[in-house]
Amino acid sequence: FVSCFNYLGIVLSSGGSFMTATKTLAGKALKALGSLFSVTKDVEVPVKIMLNLFDSYVSSILNYSCEVWGFDKAENIERVFKMDT
Repeated sequence: FVSCFNYLGIVLSSGGSFMTATKTLAGKALKALGSLFSVTKDVEVPVKIMLNLFDSYVSSILNYSCEVWGFDKAENIERVFKMDT
């Protein structure tokens, strides 16, 4: 018996809560955001392109399997979207 396990990229817990899953996804998204900032720090990138890059690299991670989370607030996911970490 395990308390949680990773299945197809989403962390499932034995209690049915997706708090661990959203926390894991937020961590992965912050890592991607840091990589995005490190690649673009020396280059003048227009805002529209930077937002498209955010949607491609970070938002896709944050929204992975969001259909199964239920009605949780997922404040850690919202924090990454607001970049208020």
